[in-house]
Amino acid sequence: MTRVYITQAFQVAANPIAQSHYRLLRNTTAWSLVTTQRTSPSRPIPPGIDVVSWCVGHTLPSPFERTYAILDNIQSCNRTPGIIFLQDVHYQGLDAILTHPWVMDCYHPTDVDGSNWIGDRSFGTVALVRRDLDLANVFRVPLMAEQGRVRDALVLDFVDRQAQIVRFMSTNLGTTSRGDLLAGLAEYSPARGSDSAKFVLVGETGADAEPPVDARLKDVYLDMGRNGDDPNGWSWGMNCYPRMGMGERRQKAFVSEGVVVHDFGRIGAGPNAPLLAEAGGYVYASENSGVMLILANLS
Repeated sequence: MTRVYITQAFQVAANPIAQSHYRLLRNTTAWSLVTTQRTSPSRPIPPGIDVVSWCVGHTLPSPFERTYAILDNIQSCNRTPGIIFLQDVHYQGLDAILTHPWVMDCYHPTDVDGSNWIGDRSFGTVALVRRDLDLANVFRVPLMAEQGRVRDALVLDFVDRQAQIVRFMSTNLGTTSRGDLLAGLAEYSPARGSDSAKFVLVGETGADAEPPVDARLKDVYLDMGRNGDDPNGWSWGMNCYPRMGMGERRQKAFVSEGVVVHDFGRIGAGPNAPLLAEAGGYVYASENSGVMLILANLS
């Protein structure tokens, strides 16, 4: 079946928007602004970390409860990922993130309110960075649409043992299937001029869109020899519409040649999907599943 998308003409903005991140003050429940160490973080990124990406979805009901259930599900993997990207987080879902005990014990969030989010600031992308990792830089790349709709990409920079940038980017393009957007975002990859540079792009990038060849990025799922049309790769629809045969591989990961991927797969899908108790039974907390990358050779 041919997919047809109604899209808007997004453009990648030329000027990124800098921001910082937050840490929990000792023996309190208050989040404090952290000054990002843009020049010389005290610790390089470790050689291997896990990265999780999950589109929460801001239009569904009960955003606090759904976001909390998704975090419970990620925690149940028992791996404590180095970075967790959550796209399309409702502002009430942000409250769930900031009060979740696992997050409070283990992570620094990039956001404690919607002030850094693009558009009407009612939803956006949030990153959770494990507390033992030192961020060198945090910024957002706005994606501007002709008809007023806006999205963005959230970027986290670390440094390796050679003081070179290791960059992670996450975005949510929704149902937009636009290779030109990926081309614009790939301009921020430090790997464009280096075989050894490290760049990871994760998020909902569209079911069919792939970055241009000159971006030098690999689609992790396809690079592992998997079939792009296999329902086992679906990240959208798997939890809500399996009997109707509806689903797409929207949640993708792209890496530069310098990054080694030990494993990549869905989390929170099928029998492992997060559930919410409601009158008369249970409902799925998300219409999406997440994905996890197990990475090496970062430093």
